[in-house]
Amino acid sequence: MNKKQHRTFQRIFEKPERPDIHWNDIESLFIALGAELSEGRGSRVRVALEGMRAVFHRPHPERVTGKGTVKSVRRFLQEAGGEAMMEYKGYFAKVEFDDETDIFHGEVINLRDVVTFQGQTVGELHKAFKNSIDDYLEFCAERGEEPEKPYSGKFMVRVAPELHKTIAIRARQDGKSLNSWVHDTLAKAAG
Repeated sequence: MNKKQHRTFQRIFEKPERPDIHWNDIESLFIALGAELSEGRGSRVRVALEGMRAVFHRPHPERVTGKGTVKSVRRFLQEAGGEAMMEYKGYFAKVEFDDETDIFHGEVINLRDVVTFQGQTVGELHKAFKNSIDDYLEFCAERGEEPEKPYSGKFMVRVAPELHKTIAIRARQDGKSLNSWVHDTLAKAAG
């Protein structure tokens, strides 16, 4: 990516959303990230990047992108790896762009151990993430240690005694154990 594309990337991730990002700059960024662009119906543009697809309405007659579309572009880039939550073998990583080094930096977030990776393109980033996880697992094996598992399925929650009483009663009313009731309630809330 060149400096202008880096600047566009940064501006897309600013909050609140900027009302002055030119659509042509966003398309240039997509191309620099390795996306495939094609014309859709009317003034729509189709974008494919790292297995993600999007159809955006190209702004016209003005050249600037509306805040809602900027938010959608941000989400698309997040899903495709721009500031993504990436997953491999149960390990999740967050990725951010470092404008001082002109590089994407990622770190696994569901471990106490530290595993990082970096790349200049989304493709490099995905490859580096997988290589770092595989290297972490190999490192643990060489040391004869079990790699930290991303999640054990157990966690402690502290609540007020009155809330504890209320959910225990609710669980009994529903004919469930407290663990089953909390599991089902959290699963429903998490979607």
